[in-house]
Amino acid sequence: MFVFWWLFTIITVATYTANLAAYLTVTLERKPVNSLQELADSTAVVPLIPSGTNLQTLLEVCLGPGCFFGILESGVVLDMGHHHLLKTLFGKGTNDQTVRD
Repeated sequence: MFVFWWLFTIITVATYTANLAAYLTVTLERKPVNSLQELADSTAVVPLIPSGTNLQTLLEVCLGPGCFFGILESGVVLDMGHHHLLKTLFGKGTNDQTVRD
């Protein structure tokens, strides 16, 4: 019975210590934008919109309710190809292969 009590105590203390360490090391940061409306109204975050993509077309031709015209007006439309965009942002192209100019 004494061995069982010590085993239970060691497991409980180890679990508590691990949970405390995990709780103290995780930092929760506030998201700068939580919705498309906040993105359209925000001046701190500038959206990058690749030229010739479905996103650019959607923001240009959207006419119904729920369209966010401010995103296209406040965003930066990047006039470059898809592969060049990936190289600029990540240094790599599609399928994890390096893009060459």
